[in-house]
Amino acid sequence: MTHICDISQLLQTGQTAWQKEIAASYTNSVLGSVHSRLIVESALDAIFIEDIDGQVLECNEVACQMFGYSRSEMLQLSAGDLVPPAVGENLTNLITPEILGGLVFTRSDGLRKSGEIFPTEVNIRLVTFGGEKRVIVFVRDLTERRREQRMLAESEIRYRSLMEILPEGILLSDLEGVILFSNQHAAELHEFSTPDELIGCSIFDLVFENDQPQAKRYLEQVIRQGSLTGLEVRLPRRNGETVWVEINVTLVPGLDNQQGYLLGVERDITARQQVRARQKLQTTALEAA
Repeated sequence: MTHICDISQLLQTGQTAWQKEIAASYTNSVLGSVHSRLIVESALDAIFIEDIDGQVLECNEVACQMFGYSRSEMLQLSAGDLVPPAVGENLTNLITPEILGGLVFTRSDGLRKSGEIFPTEVNIRLVTFGGEKRVIVFVRDLTERRREQRMLAESEIRYRSLMEILPEGILLSDLEGVILFSNQHAAELHEFSTPDELIGCSIFDLVFENDQPQAKRYLEQVIRQGSLTGLEVRLPRRNGETVWVEINVTLVPGLDNQQGYLLGVERDITARQQVRARQKLQTTALEAA
């Protein structure tokens, strides 16, 4: 999937600037100064200041809460005590010059006092203070993010399963009519092999050329009124046949001031129209008689 802008990269850019400020504050002031402490305690990530061997010299309150230790307990620990044994055994090999420069965001696992292993994102910076090398470690707890990702994935699976078992065709488009999603029933209705073939097409390509101006007026009406129901239209199929379809269209508002979407539900009513046509012929024939 292609994104116009990588959101995670933007977040990391901001995070890097914030971490640089903390590192600079530590380097340019004494440990425990008001300025350093305010910056460190206002951070959302766990922050550790360690010696070159990984012994914890200082940490913020977030670090204590994240790992479940009191501050006095934390100052008795080393970096190896805060990761699972498998990670701790390989810790020296994992820390490269690139990582020590704060250029890399490393995915790892943390180990809480309770024994719980949790996913983390770690950024490490090597600084010099008072002629001694110190390591500043930033740790972000990814537990909630992983949970949200799992819930989103499960929701997506349920949503797609529901879309596929519905007997109607489902189309989702932007406000210009470009199709963003289609279920299998919609693809078959328009004589496409798979839903992917419809993605990126315009809904106006699915109507007769002579009907396109009216279709655009319908779209404008939905945007103004919020919905359009019970619309019966004649559509061309790719094999040259004609299909009658009943369409309900709803405007779906966008989130956070983003553009909304158009949700269309299509039902094949060709058989219904054929019955109506026969009844009309019979009525006409009886009246003529």
